[in-house]
Amino acid sequence: MRWDRFSWFGFCGVDEESGELRSMPDQVDSVHIIGILEAVLIEALEPPINGRRGDYLGTECKQVPDPEIAKEQSRSFLQDLTG
Repeated sequence: MRWDRFSWFGFCGVDEESGELRSMPDQVDSVHIIGILEAVLIEALEPPINGRRGDYLGTECKQVPDPEIAKEQSRSFLQDLTG
């Protein structure tokens, strides 16, 4: 399973220190919006002939795994192995 997590894409930046979203600018350049949408599509669809990644993807935030979910996944995996 390739997509086993929630993915969120937005136009607002993220404050590096607090992790909070920055305010939406009053005006957004259409070239910037097109670049962001292109980057999201490239990352999400991974077209086989396209060798580049999305240029406008700014900040990637990693979610901390839920220990209960990880424990259940391990238990399920071991159960599958032992039959």
